[in-house]
Amino acid sequence: MKLQAKALLAFNLFLVIACVIIGVLGFFTADNGFGYALGTKASHDLQEIKALLDARYPGAWESKPDGLYKGSKRFNDDSALLDELGKLSGNNVTLFNKDTRIATTFVDSAGKRATGTKASEAIISTVLTQGNSFSGYAEVLGNRYLSAYEPLKNANGQVVGMLFMGIPTNNLDEIQSGFIRTIVIAIIFLLVAIGTISWFVIGRIVKQITEVVGHMDEMSQGNLRSLPATKSAKCRTRLTPC
Repeated sequence: MKLQAKALLAFNLFLVIACVIIGVLGFFTADNGFGYALGTKASHDLQEIKALLDARYPGAWESKPDGLYKGSKRFNDDSALLDELGKLSGNNVTLFNKDTRIATTFVDSAGKRATGTKASEAIISTVLTQGNSFSGYAEVLGNRYLSAYEPLKNANGQVVGMLFMGIPTNNLDEIQSGFIRTIVIAIIFLLVAIGTISWFVIGRIVKQITEVVGHMDEMSQGNLRSLPATKSAKCRTRLTPC
């Protein structure tokens, strides 16, 4: 293999490895960033929906034998309200009476609302038992969501229910797929551009090195008295204008 081809192969191999490393690091950094951004959006949207419910339905939250109330408003099976909240936020919304879904935007394959189902044990422990908000990945009815849960408290500060806001992770997958495509296109363009430039640059460098080696070889065999004077050498003799 010629020297030029070897040098070009080594340079491009180094370039490919560097681009792959940068792409991988960029992907994982973006993955965490996109996940955090969508999780923050879910939490923010949940607080806005909760504020809207507080403004629209005055009074404290209360769990009664026949359902979840806020003031005089009963929320059980109020699909129209939940669909409205879902459209306003662009997310899935669910209201829980304690650990049980009593109104939700989730529907099964038959179009039936997923009411009467329970929250996961992890969510029950964090939100209902401990009274803390939750934000992050959560599995809901067999699917993974970037979720936010907020405890709903009665006038005495007791947790009587939960408000849920969820963004399907396929939204994140679409963002990641677009990001990966952009990285791949950028890397291909970079490799083609730099590869083309390096072919000419490395070719010139190799040509000069080959000429010098050839002259040195001739000198060692006594066929030349000296190497051709370089431009700087001519300048130093002041015989040739520079």
